[in-house]
Amino acid sequence: MYCLDSSTVIDYMRGNIHIKSRLDQIGSIPIHITVITLCELFKGAYLSPDIEKNLSLVNDLFDYFNILELDDNAARIYGERYSELKKIGKPTQDFDLLIASICISNNEVLITRNKKHFEKIKGLKIEEWS
Repeated sequence: MYCLDSSTVIDYMRGNIHIKSRLDQIGSIPIHITVITLCELFKGAYLSPDIEKNLSLVNDLFDYFNILELDDNAARIYGERYSELKKIGKPTQDFDLLIASICISNNEVLITRNKKHFEKIKGLKIEEWS
């Protein structure tokens, strides 16, 4: 199964033909986003000049994507990976690591435009769609 990160969802919302085409090719396989991505999208909507329009776009995502929650297993994975990355001097953004941890916990392939943000995270399956 596939999970889209924030940059990929934003491209989808902006009508990126490549992203929409790739999603069409997947067919009936469920597509997910994480609750962390949802937080980032709501934050962006409330900071935007056209709040109502952008809130509507975010709310429409519930019709297309299933939401993966942050559970105790993903939280444990987050702590482990954070420690591993810190020890090798390669820390990553907390939100990116939370998204990755949820994906690892749910055995999801993370779809991103920013592979370098995630490539040091052990056990994460990544595809870069640009």
